[in-house]
Amino acid sequence: MAIRAALILVAVEALAGTTGKWVDSSAKDFGAGEFQNVAVRSSGRVFLAPLKTQLFKGEAAWVWRVAQGKDVLWVATGDKGVIYKVTSKGTVVAFTPTEKADREPFALTVDREGNAIVAYSTSGNVYRVPTRGEAKLLFKAGQRYVWDMLVASDGCFILATGDEGKVLKVSHDGKIQEILDADDAHVLSLAEGKDGTIYAGSGENGLLYAIGRDGPRVLYDAAESEIRALAWDGLGNLYFSTAGGETRRRGMPSMRAVGPRPEAAPAPPSATPQQQQAGAAPAATPQLDMMPMLPLFPMPQIQGANSLYVLKPSGDVRRVATRERTAFLSLAFWEGHIYVGTGNEGFVFRLEEDDSLSAVGKLAENQVTVLAATADGLAIGTANPGRVYLLSGDGPSEGSLVSRTYDCQFVAHWGRLYWAGEFPLGTEAEFSVRTGNTETPGAGWSDWKKCGYGARIECPPGRFIQYRATLRSSKPPVTPYLSEVTVFYATANQPPIVKDLSFSKDKAGDKPSQPGRRAAGPERGFSGKLRISWSAEDPNGDQLSYSLWLRGEGEKREVELVRSSRDTSYTLDTESIPDGRYVLRLVASDEGSNPAIEALKGERVSDPVLIDNTPPKVTDIKFTRRTRGGQFSCTIQDELSTLTGAEYSLDSKGWKPLQPADGIFDSREESAVFAIEELEPGQHILAIRAVDDCDNTGAGKLVFGIE
Repeated sequence: MAIRAALILVAVEALAGTTGKWVDSSAKDFGAGEFQNVAVRSSGRVFLAPLKTQLFKGEAAWVWRVAQGKDVLWVATGDKGVIYKVTSKGTVVAFTPTEKADREPFALTVDREGNAIVAYSTSGNVYRVPTRGEAKLLFKAGQRYVWDMLVASDGCFILATGDEGKVLKVSHDGKIQEILDADDAHVLSLAEGKDGTIYAGSGENGLLYAIGRDGPRVLYDAAESEIRALAWDGLGNLYFSTAGGETRRRGMPSMRAVGPRPEAAPAPPSATPQQQQAGAAPAATPQLDMMPMLPLFPMPQIQGANSLYVLKPSGDVRRVATRERTAFLSLAFWEGHIYVGTGNEGFVFRLEEDDSLSAVGKLAENQVTVLAATADGLAIGTANPGRVYLLSGDGPSEGSLVSRTYDCQFVAHWGRLYWAGEFPLGTEAEFSVRTGNTETPGAGWSDWKKCGYGARIECPPGRFIQYRATLRSSKPPVTPYLSEVTVFYATANQPPIVKDLSFSKDKAGDKPSQPGRRAAGPERGFSGKLRISWSAEDPNGDQLSYSLWLRGEGEKREVELVRSSRDTSYTLDTESIPDGRYVLRLVASDEGSNPAIEALKGERVSDPVLIDNTPPKVTDIKFTRRTRGGQFSCTIQDELSTLTGAEYSLDSKGWKPLQPADGIFDSREESAVFAIEELEPGQHILAIRAVDDCDNTGAGKLVFGIE
């Protein structure tokens, strides 16, 4: 009978400072940790998974292909193109190519005798590497790239090639027949159906082809740019996965330049993966050829999403799973499940009956280039560096998950640890915790200390914390399931931080703007309604309240405008206070989230702000008669603000701009001299108005006559 350790609501013992909690409960949370013989379902449940052991560890930068021979596991590696033979007695080099162009064995399969058949890019050479004896060149494909290869049911070789996008069939006597000329430059993956139909996935446009007796036809056009892998399950369903992301455009494949097209001997790629890691620029080439970008490692950041699809026997295609920023690089069917290898996360997923993905492994190498079912389990090939691991079907009796490190932001004191899950009879979970003050565990971190369910964590205070969950079963394959982990902690209260205190005109209270040129004066002031806005944050995430104070510049007495409000703005009617310069002080408090004795405040004091509601004065308006008109002069003054414009109007016949004597409105006092021609006899009224930097408008007039 299953025993469920439920997460219960508890009264947390009082801890000094602000109490917080860290909860891991999703596949994303648990997936950020490190696995050892455990897996994570997409629902967020951690359970015991197949055992993982290392089969191959050579000097290769990556492993391209793995294939099961007779009592032998063949491993094709790059970038020197060495083929290894792994047996129960150890690992030996089976073949080292001598041609410089035989660098990347992207394609590897076995013939009916269990010999390795390996195809090299960029030469297109295809070799037979026997279990015993010397390797032999079988034929030249005549294509620069051979991405995939299989031995068909009739014994012929089928090759997926680039950069001309062809699928080739090579007979026993070496005769080469073209059975597909794809629209794309590269055909990347192959599979054969029970009826002999060949299925092929392309790059650039993500097309799935079927090549039958009547010739090729397109079965599906994927949203993503590269169909990277194909695999049959045991029910006649063909699964295919993508790696290019949903970024394709017709005629613009997700490609990367790798070097010039060879004339006689093929040239190496323009930059090796080691050079890419070191940041070295690729060698300049006069003519660039293009290839799918994902086989080159380290991989660039993956844009968009990639998907796993299934082609049903009925011909229907369904998208089974999608994952952002992940390339589905490899597929295999093993023990009743489809497995998926990814980059750049290094996950190996298992497709469950409900179409969810369970992470059965997470590798430090980050790119799972190949998956292959073997006699002993599921072989996993990786890149950077090249390794081969084996998942065995035997259920482990113990596995562990080491969590990501959690950042409490400040030095924390530790509360209690709880977890939830399902634990059948004969299974259990054991937890240990360690703490430190660096993001990466190392020197200065505490040792692992066991912690029981609901027990206080007995570790030194620290900013970072990490847990290790060990799952055990005395009756494999019966497994425990862990679904949630909660850690309570408390940090010392930190004062709020006022980030901004700003001013703007309240549009609802704006005075109508007057025509005239505005010039930036020494100080921008305000009149009418002044909107005061602020923003603040609390390092502990506490709820904040605000108080706002106003005082005259040089004065000590403050006037409280706002008290303990959660609003983040206030409108001040400046006409209710005398003109002058004022200073505002904003105080943010976390008193609503802390006891009074522990509550803290943060504040910000503004620069002086000018309040001016008094209009400019237009004085000393004078008129001097001229032969056909008159000359006028005036003086404009403002007590506090810079003048920004002036206009005049004669007999209410419209306003005309008035320029100061020096041509620039840039001070609090200006003089102006201007002329009006063709004045008719009689009485006239001259009006002059001026505006200051606070949008205050003042006016003056002169009544004069012409005889």
